[in-house]
Formats: sequence, C-alpha cells, structure tokens
Amino acid sequence: MSEPAFWTGFVILLGGVAALVARSARIPAAALALTAGALFHQVIATTGRINTLPLGDHGMSLVGALAAAMLGFLIGAEIDPVLLIRNSRSIAVGTAAQAMAVSGAVYSAGLFLGFGRTDALTLAVFAIAASPVALAAVTNEERARGALTLRALPVSMLSLGIALIVRNVVSGENAPGTMSGWTALGGTLVFGCLGGLVLLFPLSRMGTRGATIAALGAGAFMMTALSNASGYGRGHLIVMTALAGLVMATFSATRTLIRETLRDLAFPCASVAFAIEGASLAMPPIRFLALGCVTLVAARCLGLWLSCAITRGPADAIGETAIMMPMGGMLLFLPGMALQADSVSDGRVAVTLIGAAFLSQVVGMPAACRALRRAGEAAQTDEALASWRVPT
Repeated sequence: MSEPAFWTGFVILLGGVAALVARSARIPAAALALTAGALFHQVIATTGRINTLPLGDHGMSLVGALAAAMLGFLIGAEIDPVLLIRNSRSIAVGTAAQAMAVSGAVYSAGLFLGFGRTDALTLAVFAIAASPVALAAVTNEERARGALTLRALPVSMLSLGIALIVRNVVSGENAPGTMSGWTALGGTLVFGCLGGLVLLFPLSRMGTRGATIAALGAGAFMMTALSNASGYGRGHLIVMTALAGLVMATFSATRTLIRETLRDLAFPCASVAFAIEGASLAMPPIRFLALGCVTLVAARCLGLWLSCAITRGPADAIGETAIMMPMGGMLLFLPGMALQADSVSDGRVAVTLIGAAFLSQVVGMPAACRALRRAGEAAQTDEALASWRVPT
C-alpha cells in the first residue's frame, strides 16, 4: 500500500505516540518524534515493503509544511520587539561572530575529511543555519522564558537568513527555469510582512481560541502556498511566517491570546512536523554517521562555543551553544538545495549534511532543554519577566 493519505496518518500517529512517550521520560517530544519517523522509514525500506515512503511529493509534504508554518508564527510571536531593538547591536554582532566561526570550523573539517574546496564550502554554508523550528518546539515544551531564550530566537532566525543569502551568492547561477534567489528573498520579506498585516485585521477582532486557530490556519495555508509558488510570490516558509507572527504579535490588540494559542499548538505541530520530516529521509550508512556527520557536528559546536565565548563570555558560552546546536531544520526548508548542486555529484555532501542535521537535531534538542533548565528559564511565565524586560 502506497497511498500518501494512509502513510501520512500513520506517521502522524506514530509521531504523536513517540511524543507522549518522550514527555513521560522528560525528553523533548520533537526529538523522539523525529527519531521515530526516521526509524520507521528505515524499517519499511529494509523489509522491502516499500522502497521509499511517499512523503516527499507535494501532497504529503503539505501537512508537515502547515505544521512548520504554525511553528514559524510562534517564533515571530515570541520575539520581543522592544528587546530586539534595544539589543540589536549585541544580537547582530553575536550572529555575525557565530556565522564566521561556524563556517570557518566546518570548512576546515570538510577539508580534513577529504572534501574539495567547493564541497567544503557547501557544508560550511548550510552549517551556518540554526534550526528555529526546533528551538521553538523545545522552548515552548519547556515553557522557557528569559533573556537566553529571547536572545536565541532572533539569532536563530538571523543565522538562517545569513545561510540563505550566502547560499545565493556562492551558488553563482540558478538552474534553468528557476527564479533568482534574490527575488525569493525579496518575496520572503515582502509577503511575510504583508501576510502579517492581512491576518492582523481578523485576529485583532477575535476573542476566542477557536476563531484564532481558524484564522492562523488560513494564514498557514496561504504562506505554504506562497512558499511553493513560482515567480515573485515565492518565499521561504519559516522566515515568512516568523515575520508575519512578529507583525501580528506586535500590533494586534489580542497579542496575548495569539501567543497563548500558538504555545498550545506548539506540541502537536512539532510532533507532526518532525515525524513527517524524519520519515521523509533516507538516513546515511553508519560509517558516514561515525565519521563525517559526527566530525561536522563537532566542528559546528566548536565554532558556536568560540563565538559565544568571545561575544558573551565563557559563562554563557556552553548554554548558548547547546540552544543553537540544532542545525538547519533538516535542510528541508532551504531553497536552492545544495543536495542537488553539481558539486555533489558523488552524493557524499548530501549524505554528510543529512546525517549531521539529523544528529544535531536529535542530540541538540535534549541538550537545549538541559541548558534552559540550568539557566533557570524553564517553566517560567510572562509575569516572571517583568523584572528584567525593558518597559514599553
């Protein structure tokens, strides 16, 4: 049986069960949902029942994209604009330092592993991007609020943006029939803000969670359609929805209701998105995980630690490194996929990237939870932040 609807429902159910088990074991639900999806893919492929789960086509990816879009709204809604403006210089410097340190460390690791300069540069570019979706899933599962959390959210978004921009530059030219990467970036910024303004009108007049969920769901469909469109309307899904969420939460009269609704949706959306994400990937052989993937993750963590130690001090370096450890959202939402580039003719870069991203997500999410608990930011309420937030 290869019906996409059947496998979608089965993987979602599997992810939900795995998430519930993870919660009882105090493991991040998204990490175990991701692992369960990936293991299920390997079991099915090994038994020969079906060579590849039908999760990669547009019909199947729609469900995971909608869940990721809701998490994108949450990322934007959780960013405090006052904190962002008052600390913009610190955030910008920290993001730039991370990008340079991570890319340098990963590029060196790629050369050490025997990759050519072009392939090592491809590894370095994709390693810059943090995983804001994983961060949103973990922080809301832990109900984390605090300076470290609210700094990590904009930094993760900016690092993703830097990876997109750098990728457009180093790719040189686009494939025939595709639009310019700069056009996609412009569409992302324009349509993200416009989408937030469009949703702002109905959400400002809704006083119940049911109506708010309906409006946010409609926005998720619109943003997902734009991310899959062609021409000037196309954009990057997570960045678009994060911008829309920031606009909604900043200017809406019901911003508290919007944030609370999105926080409640974080658990099911993360379980669905990560279960489908894991089941969409054919994992690399163990020998790649043991060599290239582990080396790449270790080099990325070293770069993160060095940049954090320089800009934030050694005391905060370990915690911020753990929070930023999840990498690239499994690379599924990065446009101009390097996995399809001519420089990846032998497939080694694709295998290393996918394995490293999977490993960093599975290991990084529990590490981020532990860092949030050690920093005292887990299980906090908005009222608890009044003592340190910049007054509006």
